[in-house]
Amino acid sequence: MLDILFSTPVISSLVVAACAAFGVSVVSGFVRDRSTLDQKRKKVEKILKKLRAQIAERESTIQQLQQEVDELRPLHDRLDEYHEELSQMQLAAERQAMLDEEKSPARDTDDEFSRSRHRVDR
Repeated sequence: MLDILFSTPVISSLVVAACAAFGVSVVSGFVRDRSTLDQKRKKVEKILKKLRAQIAERESTIQQLQQEVDELRPLHDRLDEYHEELSQMQLAAERQAMLDEEKSPARDTDDEFSRSRHRVDR
């Protein structure tokens, strides 16, 4: 009886059956993983499709805004030049006012500030 159990065909059949069972379990594991990964892939594809639609929608807006910015750039540059000129004119006026103040003689006015500053005695 033991000779029959340990015979080559029986052992070969057991090894083949074990390999087949292992193969089926591996394939069933892959199928289960594939189904979960397939669900995740579908979700990601859906999100990606939404993002691509939003990008396409916003790209036209970006191009329109870029054109408007390009149109306004010369105006901005010109206004910037005017601002710079006005700042220079203001600085020149302040310098001139300071020079005029230094050149003019100090006036003694009879107010509280000048009395305390110059100590006028009466």
